[in-house]
Amino acid sequence: MEILVIVIAVVIIFFVYQTKKTVSINKTSFSPFPIWLKKYIYTPYSIDKATIAKSVMLQALVISKELGAIKSEHHQELSLLFNSFQAEESIKFVNGYIEEFLPRLEGVVNQHIIETSSARYVFMLMIIAAISLNPRGSISDFFEKPQSNRRI
Repeated sequence: MEILVIVIAVVIIFFVYQTKKTVSINKTSFSPFPIWLKKYIYTPYSIDKATIAKSVMLQALVISKELGAIKSEHHQELSLLFNSFQAEESIKFVNGYIEEFLPRLEGVVNQHIIETSSARYVFMLMIIAAISLNPRGSISDFFEKPQSNRRI
């Protein structure tokens, strides 16, 4: 009986620790993009790095919906795609976005926006650039919307 109580206690403690750790990692997507990027780059290739990657992707979708940044069809497709990713796929996807779409974004928006906005907001802008045939025009259209002033 004592062993059962100990096992249950250990499982509960482990669950609470993992939940707290995941919530902490999810909060990193609210950090300014440069801070998030450093944390992401310097996190060793592990489940934590995959969680950071998946978190920023999903959080970018959340605010893209809140701000009306992408069409609902794109939102649904990306949501299904992001949720289907395994750990390694999440990391590869985020690495690809950083390598391909961040330079494009830097050529379209003011550097101050990238430096002061949350990682999830910057990734939302990268999503806009990724799904558009005319990234400059689509991002300009987004910034002309009244709610786009709310950088989250």
